[in-house]
Amino acid sequence: MTPDPITLAPGKTSIDALRTMEDCGCRHLPVVDHGRIVSMISRGDFHGVERVRFDEETALWERI
Repeated sequence: MTPDPITLAPGKTSIDALRTMEDCGCRHLPVVDHGRIVSMISRGDFHGVERVRFDEETALWERI
């Protein structure tokens, strides 16, 4: 287990989660609320609109 994992707050969007996973090079993120894990999300949890939007955003940044 990672001693000091990157986490996500419950109010963040799916795009925020995908960006965070991309930035840290991880496939899973714990969702933490007031120091307590409330959920675990995986890159595989995102399909359709979220993935398309993230891929379009990533492609745009690569062109800039």
